[in-house]
Amino acid sequence: LNPWIWLIPVHLFLYGCYHAANYWSTRNQRFGSVSIGRVGQAAATGITQLSGGWVLNGSGGLIIGTLIGQICGAAIVGRRMSSDEWRLVLRSSRSSVMNVARNFKALAIYAVPAGMLNALSANALPLLIAYCFGPFAAGVALVAQRLVLTPLSLLVSSIWQVVHANLGLKDLAERCQLLIKVNKRVAALLAFPLACLALMHELVVALFG
Repeated sequence: LNPWIWLIPVHLFLYGCYHAANYWSTRNQRFGSVSIGRVGQAAATGITQLSGGWVLNGSGGLIIGTLIGQICGAAIVGRRMSSDEWRLVLRSSRSSVMNVARNFKALAIYAVPAGMLNALSANALPLLIAYCFGPFAAGVALVAQRLVLTPLSLLVSSIWQVVHANLGLKDLAERCQLLIKVNKRVAALLAFPLACLALMHELVVALFG
C-alpha cells in the first residue's frame, strides 16, 4: 500500500466534500438528489473497482474505485445545488467554518466512533477470512458481501437521510419516539429479505454440501 499512501489526504478531502453536499441537500429536503448521488457513487465505485482489479492487478483498483465513487457522488449532488448556494459556499471564510465546527462539535464526537465501528463491522469478515484462508477466499467473500449488503444499505441509508432531516424539527421526546418507530419499521422491512437469504443458504448447503 506504500505507493498509495499519498492519496489519503485526497480521500479525506473528497469524503468531506461528498458528505457536506449530502447533508446540505438533506437539510433542504432534496432527497431525490441524495438518492441519485448514492446510487451513482455505489455504481461508480463498484464498476471502477472491478475493472481496476483487472487493469492494475492489486489493491490500487480498490483505492482508485473508492475515490472515483466519491467524485461521482459529490458531483451528482453538487450539480443540483443552485447558484445562490454555490455563492454561499465560496463566500465561506475560515473563521465562519471554525465557528460552525465549534457549535456542532457534538456531531464529530458521536459520529467518529460510530463511523469507526461501522467500518470495522463492514471489513472485519473479509479481513478475518483473508487471515485464515488467504486473499482469494477473502475476495470471494467480499464480492458476496457487497452483492447482499449494497441494496440493503442503500435502502436503509435513504430512510435515515429522511429521518435526519426531521430530527432537528422535534423536541427530545418526539425524537426518541421517532427513532424507536423508525427502527421497528426498518427491522420489519429487513426481516423478509434476510430470512430469504438464510433459507437460500440452507438450500444451497442441502443441495451441494
